[in-house]
Amino acid sequence: MSKHFKQFTVHDKVVESSIITSFYLSPNDNIGDNIGDNIGNDISEWEQAKAGQFLTIRIPREPRNLLRNYSISNDVDEKRYFRITVKRESAPADKPDIADGIGSCWLHDKIQKGDKIDVAKPRGKFFLNQQSDKPVLLLSGGVGQTPLLAMLHQLVKTNRSTYFIHACQNGEVHAMQTEVQKLIAGKAHIHSYLAYAQPTQQDREHQHFDTEGYITKQILQSLLPANDCEIYMCGPSFFMATMFHHLIALGIAEDNIAYEFFGNAQSLKDLALKIGGRGFASRT
Repeated sequence: MSKHFKQFTVHDKVVESSIITSFYLSPNDNIGDNIGDNIGNDISEWEQAKAGQFLTIRIPREPRNLLRNYSISNDVDEKRYFRITVKRESAPADKPDIADGIGSCWLHDKIQKGDKIDVAKPRGKFFLNQQSDKPVLLLSGGVGQTPLLAMLHQLVKTNRSTYFIHACQNGEVHAMQTEVQKLIAGKAHIHSYLAYAQPTQQDREHQHFDTEGYITKQILQSLLPANDCEIYMCGPSFFMATMFHHLIALGIAEDNIAYEFFGNAQSLKDLALKIGGRGFASRT
């Protein structure tokens, strides 16, 4: 095995929504039935992961293996395991010529509890600045909330004013809602806001969301903790470009906006100019 990779065991596989599943990865073979059961080895031999960084997973495939990056979604202070939370990327029903996502479908369809996966150490330049005391806005679309959830785990341990804003289609695809609610319960400095583009009847009956539709400039303006805040964004490129357009229009300095693309890196500023800040229709 390459020195850059370490073999991990899938300690648990948890379905989070109709399209999103979490994988708990432990470096120890001798594991118990539940997360936290007598895990002897830990991940402390690696440099401490930063909240927002990702792991690289090696996917066995002919003629050569593939590498895919997945954000760490749990508290990076956890020493016994990593958690990655992955959306199953299926081909659009109206575009049969487009292939399913290789990495996500391999994890969802093939990998089970007890299987082995080769993992490279955490890396990435998108991470929470923990030396700052400025207010924080975490802004996510769909499965883009995964690195921001790791950030939220850190921010609940501080006194920094934090706004966790998430957009997705509805409760059927929304993952990790209970975890977020438990994290922020009783934390006066943490606020959350949830937008469902197309809520189900059950969502409406149980008031699972704050607004129906998309996150507008007016909503952002009402939720911004301050003009001099730090903003971390992750989600579909069209969503982020639209949010970037709104934030700049509201007077947020570009240097205060950090973002992560899933897939090929792009210039968010160029993309925002290209689309002109048009409305966002999330598919996740």
